[in-house]
Amino acid sequence: MPLTQEPASKVTWPPQGGEPVEVLNKGKYGESFTQIAERKGIRKASGEPDPWRIIEFNFKTRNPKEVNWYLVKFFNCPTAADGMNCAFKGGEKIFLPKATPVPVPPKPGEPVPPPGLTEEQVKQLAEAFDIDPSEVNRFLNQYSWVSDSALNTIGMIAEFGLMGAASEAIGAVLTLGQGVLGMALFFLWWKRLNQEDQIALGAFAGCYQYADWVVNPKATFAGRTVRTPEFPSRWVITNFLHGTNGQIPPDKQWRYDELKQGWEAGALKMRENLEKIITDAQVKLNAELKAKANGKVVPDLTREQTEQLVKMYILSETGAIKRQYTETRGYMTANYLYKQLKPRVEEASNLKLLRNELPYPSYRLNCEMPGDICQ
Repeated sequence: MPLTQEPASKVTWPPQGGEPVEVLNKGKYGESFTQIAERKGIRKASGEPDPWRIIEFNFKTRNPKEVNWYLVKFFNCPTAADGMNCAFKGGEKIFLPKATPVPVPPKPGEPVPPPGLTEEQVKQLAEAFDIDPSEVNRFLNQYSWVSDSALNTIGMIAEFGLMGAASEAIGAVLTLGQGVLGMALFFLWWKRLNQEDQIALGAFAGCYQYADWVVNPKATFAGRTVRTPEFPSRWVITNFLHGTNGQIPPDKQWRYDELKQGWEAGALKMRENLEKIITDAQVKLNAELKAKANGKVVPDLTREQTEQLVKMYILSETGAIKRQYTETRGYMTANYLYKQLKPRVEEASNLKLLRNELPYPSYRLNCEMPGDICQ
């Protein structure tokens, strides 16, 4: 017996304004809704057949049990081979919504807007963040970086024509209002450290923390999922403690602990700076959007939505949004910050940072020792 459920509110059938189509016989059973959608060109934006548009037009439901109930009542359909659903016999007449558009399939390799965004909204996003629309589409689709919340945010801002204002507001917070990510806060903290090596590791950890947050979709302050970058233990033991085979010399454990403390403190300070930036950006964004909405009611952006927009701004500013792999984007983002941070750290601490660039992710530092294999 098929699984059925009598609808609480039944439809009047046949539906009005539909195009009748006869179900073709396919042997023991007739066509499925998917096969009908394929034959009649009723498709999703992705190009796949969309049977639920036909079902919903006829029965005003997406509940499979209610669909089975209608198939039995209206067509006396038999049980399908799976024993749970009903199948057409062939010869039944159902109705299609009129003027069903058939999307033109994209050319091979041509990015399309992600579900939830129109081409116009993508265009506005690209213009606001100075990115080619094809790169925006590829980024949003292939990397699955932006959450549904952020897509809704982009759509809402684009609807009011305020994407440019959002970009300007974020840029003002990241550059003019905070300096280079609030580095003045960093310097005050660093001067309290009593070890130059701790300062160096704190600087590296801050850059990795920044990059990890920007390029990883699931790392958000709103969701409390931002974690300290992995401490490059083997690299520190070899280069700072002169140990071998990743073993801490017996008399250097205290030094190892100090260096790890410097790393964790630098990452923590960066997290504190970033959270402050997001808070400031949220206030700035909401004020700018309301000021430029021409009297329209613009919903306030949440902290999560603000955070996603700030990430996108940074990725576009660094050029990392154009890259295919997370590690490449992380490398570009970490070194974008490090390039600005290095001279300021050296000036504030009277310390020469010997590194000119950072590998990414942080544990890649462990690969720099002869014969080492980075897992």
